[in-house]
Amino acid sequence: MVVLRKQKPATAGFSANHNPQRITQHLFPKAVRNRLLQTACLNKSSQHKTGIIKTVVERVETKIVKASDPDAARKAAEVVLSGGIIVYPTETLYGIGGLALRCGAAQRVSEIKQRQEGKPFSVLVGDMEMLHRHFFISEKQADAYGKMLPLPLTLVLRGKTSGAFPPEVSKDGQTAVRISGGEFVQRLFEVLKEPLISSSANISGSENLLSGSEAARIFSGKVELIVDSGNLPSSQGSAIVSLAGKTPEILRDGDLEPEQLKDFLQWLS
Repeated sequence: MVVLRKQKPATAGFSANHNPQRITQHLFPKAVRNRLLQTACLNKSSQHKTGIIKTVVERVETKIVKASDPDAARKAAEVVLSGGIIVYPTETLYGIGGLALRCGAAQRVSEIKQRQEGKPFSVLVGDMEMLHRHFFISEKQADAYGKMLPLPLTLVLRGKTSGAFPPEVSKDGQTAVRISGGEFVQRLFEVLKEPLISSSANISGSENLLSGSEAARIFSGKVELIVDSGNLPSSQGSAIVSLAGKTPEILRDGDLEPEQLKDFLQWLS
């Protein structure tokens, strides 16, 4: 049985003085380091009160690069690998994000967006190998998902403990993740080998952005890099299907047609 929920509209600051990732990266084995980083993220998250995050966002120098620039993907990868935040085009909307496995990046995106706590961000991965590395997904589910690509479909999956995500990204061990068919994102993951936060590039509660010039107007001084791809086609965002429970659950239709979602569910059965 497939559970249908009422469709919702699409929603596509530096951390503490100490950077726990930097502190632990040379001192502990990877598995231990991931547990320590997750604890640090959870401890910091618990310091916030429930509600919308409203902080004074420290101004930064923002560079703008055209998506058509052959070096755009490399420049974006350099920014996020150094802990920075980027605004970038996807196959649906403009997104904002940083490295998903770094709690400082997720917290900073929350501050920039004034995001309500308890609403985790989705993430992008580059390919099936990266998806399997960080999430539990059966071969049948992976085969069905592969048939849907490059359509915009986000899956809610349970994460593997070896790739523990910060609380701004994962809730109750579940994370929304997709492989983006966007041309720029595909180029980015040729360079970047880590999951990327993918939240709609807007201030929470405002309209989603389809214009590079609007992205520059709103986020200049708040993020390190904006990748401008001009005006994107109208979009309702990706469809979202949860595979974290016993039965698939359609959370949002997004840009997919009912028949496309029906095919996906049949392939899962």
